[in-house]
Amino acid sequence: FFQDPSADSIDVALRFWPDAGCGTHSCNPTACANPQVPLGSLGDEQHEQQLVAAFNARYPGGGTPMSAALTGATDWCINNQAANKGSEVSVVILLSDGAPTQCSTNKSALKNIASNAYSQANVLTFAVGLQGSNENLMNAIAQAGQTHQGYFIGNGNAHDELLAALKDIQKNAV
Repeated sequence: FFQDPSADSIDVALRFWPDAGCGTHSCNPTACANPQVPLGSLGDEQHEQQLVAAFNARYPGGGTPMSAALTGATDWCINNQAANKGSEVSVVILLSDGAPTQCSTNKSALKNIASNAYSQANVLTFAVGLQGSNENLMNAIAQAGQTHQGYFIGNGNAHDELLAALKDIQKNAV
């Protein structure tokens, strides 16, 4: 997706969790609001390579500090919307392979994070669940984030299914 020419007009920042203070030993959403790959254009080949390298270096594993990660991501998007005075659309794509295990695990609290981001700054929250994710929770987060339902990656070709989900998100958000 990062290298698809049809996505060149999109700017992307990337954050993994748990990692580097985001849920590793802390539930501080501020740590989760700092992208590991800063915002940049997919039309910039160097930025594409940074995203691909970061993505390829990670594998699912560890705890799931979903509330801290989702709060950090939505806060970052709200701030980005404010800085750009609404001239750009910021969206969150929450990708998870499990149910929340760290920080808040309360379904209502997680839904409220996505709902608040939309009500405060029209930030859409998309939920993409890999095998092992809680489909009911991911659907609830997507609904609260005004994106209707989650995307689910099954036992098939995860690469193709994730690519299809990201392209559909692009079509619906851009």
